[in-house]
Amino acid sequence: MTNQDIDDIALFRYNLVIPLINNDFPDQNKTAYMRRIAETERQFPGGSSGYVQMGTLREWATKYRKAGFSGLKPQPRKDRGTSRRLTEGQKDEIIRLKTENPRRPATTIRRKMISTGFFPTGIPSESTIQRYLAKVVPDLRRDHIEDMRAFEMAHVNELWQMDTTHGPFITNDGHKRKVYIVGIIDDASRYLVGWHLSYKDDSVAVQLALKQAIATYGKPRQLYADNGKPYVNKQLALICAELGIGIRHAQIYHGNQKGKIERWFGVMKQQWMANINYDDYSSIAELKQSFADYVRDRNNQSNRNLPNKEAPIDRLSTEPEMIHKVEARRLNMAFLHREARVVNHDGTINLNSRQYETGRATIGEKVMVRYQPDYSAVYIEWNEQLVPVSLVDKIHNGHAKRERIRMTEDQ
Repeated sequence: MTNQDIDDIALFRYNLVIPLINNDFPDQNKTAYMRRIAETERQFPGGSSGYVQMGTLREWATKYRKAGFSGLKPQPRKDRGTSRRLTEGQKDEIIRLKTENPRRPATTIRRKMISTGFFPTGIPSESTIQRYLAKVVPDLRRDHIEDMRAFEMAHVNELWQMDTTHGPFITNDGHKRKVYIVGIIDDASRYLVGWHLSYKDDSVAVQLALKQAIATYGKPRQLYADNGKPYVNKQLALICAELGIGIRHAQIYHGNQKGKIERWFGVMKQQWMANINYDDYSSIAELKQSFADYVRDRNNQSNRNLPNKEAPIDRLSTEPEMIHKVEARRLNMAFLHREARVVNHDGTINLNSRQYETGRATIGEKVMVRYQPDYSAVYIEWNEQLVPVSLVDKIHNGHAKRERIRMTEDQ
């Protein structure tokens, strides 16, 4: 199993248990949420499909509470190949299969569970499954009620809404170019905690805005975004998993909860975009200064949707205990992208159409490359450390001893 496979499995588990950790789900209670998950067929990492049962969800949630995201990563087993007792997750799956078809025998149940990966190690006998079925009365067919009502967070940093909108056109190097604006707004205070201006509507712009926001105002409990590619991708999911942030997408609330950031953008276009001369700006750097001034003023203005029409900055400042800062090193580590590469025969790797030197010791090895979203820093995982790598310099071939960064938090 590769590092990428391990990350995919852990991320799959994380996305299912984080609503339990944060007590945030559209169902009436935790049991209703777990029952809904248990009754929904889904695709597992690797391509197989099947069900994740309530007992399995409880096990994963316990592991996450004890060890964080790393606790969800599969570990090599010492008893591989030997039969074991049924786990809670396996028991739930047996009940589900029997309830689905009361005539389904233990032989078929066992075969189906083997094909969907429910017995990663020792496979129990048919008689084990038969004895368990004799003890229980299956009853998983209960309706769940999905709460789709609009809501508003009671506390700051409980929910941040993210979105991207079309900005002004500016002339850069003789060409008219559209600027895209990423905005992140705190649901409770209407304070714009993060933003980024870019010529590209992509995931990098979103992640740079999010990193700036977390560095300044701490991490939110959860994020809410739409289903566009900049917001639905493995890198953003891993970032949130590493930091313990839940992320929801539009289908959860059927698109009715992006209203605050969309309204913010609407007013911004009337107040800022309509009153600046696009021809005065020849670079994003110049435009950023103007936009930063507008954001600062807007965050300090009275907001009629807040109690007593207070300003967003005043509402934000009423709950300093909700500002959970993230240590800089941990934040930087979380935002490092990851891609697997095989080192070339000359001790280099190719990344983003550029060549980086990794050293002779890594020739022919498969390494995990970690890098900042904007490629401002690139590393490889080597001997449980992050080793910085640099662009190939054919004149000075980088013989200087490289600094190594510990990957573990407790070192």
